[in-house]
Amino acid sequence: MDANEDVKEVLENNVVNTLAMDANEDVKEVLENNVVNTLAMDANEDVVDTKKQDLKRTYVAMNGFKEITLSDGVKKAKCVHCDTKFVLEPGGGGGGGTAQFREHFEQCRGHEETNKKRLIMSYKTRSVKIDNVRILKDFKYDQEKVRYAAAGMVIVNKCLFKMFKSKVFNSFVNSFNPKFEKIPPRIAKSDCLVVYENEKEELKALLETVDQLSLTAELWPVGLKAVYVCLIGYFFDTEQKLQKRLLGLCDAPPPRSGLAISDAIFQCLLDWGIENKVSSITVDCSSASGVALDHLKLRIGSNQKLLFGGKVFHQRCHVHIIDLMAQDGLHEIRNFVDRIRESVKYLSLSKERLLKFNEIVKQLHMPSKKLILDDSTCWNATYSMVVAAMEFRDVFPRYQVSDPDYYWLPTSEDWERGEQVCQILKVLDSVKNNFLGSEHLTAEMFMSGIWRIREVLNRKSMAENTYLQAVVLKMKGKFDKFWGELPLLVAIATVLHPRFNLAYLEFWLQEIYPEFEAKRQMTSVRDALYELFNAYVVNQDSSNRGQGMHGNRPKGCSSSISVDTGNDKDPLSRIEKEFELYLSKKRPAESNKSELDRYLEDVPYSWLDNSFNALEWWKGRRYGYDILSKLACDVLSIPIVGATSMSALGTPHRNVDHYRASRSKETVQALICAADWLKCSNEIKSLTDVSILFVDIGN
Repeated sequence: MDANEDVKEVLENNVVNTLAMDANEDVKEVLENNVVNTLAMDANEDVVDTKKQDLKRTYVAMNGFKEITLSDGVKKAKCVHCDTKFVLEPGGGGGGGTAQFREHFEQCRGHEETNKKRLIMSYKTRSVKIDNVRILKDFKYDQEKVRYAAAGMVIVNKCLFKMFKSKVFNSFVNSFNPKFEKIPPRIAKSDCLVVYENEKEELKALLETVDQLSLTAELWPVGLKAVYVCLIGYFFDTEQKLQKRLLGLCDAPPPRSGLAISDAIFQCLLDWGIENKVSSITVDCSSASGVALDHLKLRIGSNQKLLFGGKVFHQRCHVHIIDLMAQDGLHEIRNFVDRIRESVKYLSLSKERLLKFNEIVKQLHMPSKKLILDDSTCWNATYSMVVAAMEFRDVFPRYQVSDPDYYWLPTSEDWERGEQVCQILKVLDSVKNNFLGSEHLTAEMFMSGIWRIREVLNRKSMAENTYLQAVVLKMKGKFDKFWGELPLLVAIATVLHPRFNLAYLEFWLQEIYPEFEAKRQMTSVRDALYELFNAYVVNQDSSNRGQGMHGNRPKGCSSSISVDTGNDKDPLSRIEKEFELYLSKKRPAESNKSELDRYLEDVPYSWLDNSFNALEWWKGRRYGYDILSKLACDVLSIPIVGATSMSALGTPHRNVDHYRASRSKETVQALICAADWLKCSNEIKSLTDVSILFVDIGN
């Protein structure tokens, strides 16, 4: 019994000493379990020695020490933080108690650094969660990487550089990263420029692999003085995926003539090394843009990449044409629009006025609606404002009776004219939204939109209202100027759409134009298509050509290019490709028909639905249509609308906020371009900022 009492006394002393150490909760739990087990044992002196040794090894294992065996067989404990070695067993050089580990534990600098690292979170580290506290392993803090990531955040999210001065921001970052060092705004700006240069080099390397690309160019007024030419490129990457990238904001110095714009665009092309790869450019309908492209066409026209020798090099933005027509219509009812705008402003400036207006709405048992205050630079917003106000046509006169200070009540004639014009604007707004709502506008959508606009204009032109006839006549003038003859590129794209082929184009032209004009345009489109196809045959590599010329039309060819399997998970896609392979084997090898002849003789794939992607279809038809598939992909990838958010909103200055506009031109270029590149690489979709204000007239 005396021996057991001594054992208990020794163990109790060890427990007290152990609980005094700066150990984690897991160590305490292990030690407490050992104590309970030890007190429950009826041990002798040998048991005491064994338990002491187990206790020591437990402490070693739980507090950053590793048990090792030296060459002479002696076992020691090595600190994993600084490699210091300690005696683990008696006879190993003296000592051997746990006190030596505790003393080293409190003084080891390596252990202090490890504790700090455990407080820092990183998505690249392995983590263990204990009692809602996440401890990270194998983490190495890198301030340079943090700065680079912060620069990307500033660029993509349009953060202000002065954000890094904020005590709240720095306190937030330090709460989960004690080693974070404050980033001065000046350093943050330089980091953004580094990100821009790195992303630019990556894009330049990608463009080196591109054989041909199309461009869109639009003017961006920034602030009160600066004007940039926004240049966007469309091209196929090495995986034959259609890509879109912002190539630059080219500075157009005053007086911003066509020649100055041309010089700015050409300098940007030289900077990227793509001046010999441009096939077409889509611009707005201004005279300056026309002059600019005439000069540009002469400078790059010798590169043999221009389709039809440059006949389709200059493409007009068809959304801009819709904008011009809509602005003509709104101009004719400008007095009515001004009265509506001033009425909404007047009501929105006072809560009492809105409450009084809402009381009248309730008295008339009208559904809950909202007034809209527009941005006068965006016709879409103005149209929405007018349509919303028309819902309260009966409310405004009653409100004027109760408010003698209200002077902007529209007349009954204003309401009638506004309603007639808005019926036309409704179609224009719908067609424009369809154009801009698609990532890539197809010929089908374009021709359907033109059809709808033509129909509403023809119907309104036969109205008995002479005022409406005058409005329609002005809008129809724009239609005939730009769409009087179907654009050649759109016509060819329609023929190359498997759902339509020549049959749909012939039908469409006969419905729109007189018989002689429809035949003339059909002949023109057919000749242009064969001319383009022959040019592709000539440029085809000799190893893949295998196709000569027969009269004015190329002969058929055989190809060893394998079929692009595309999405093998789609059974319809697979069966289409198998069917195409089956047809290609049935065609006689001696046939003197060209790929284009065979395609035009095929019956249109009318069974395909509206979600059908013609571009993807052609990319999967390279087995039977080696040359024609490449031609079709090149034509279908050419944009026929401006691609920037400026077209969607009609407010170009919204693309560059006032804070960034106050920066140097180099900084504006870096921030805007890098944001586009980072969003593309991270597959981030931009949100469209609608420039209208809803005025709540409810309680």
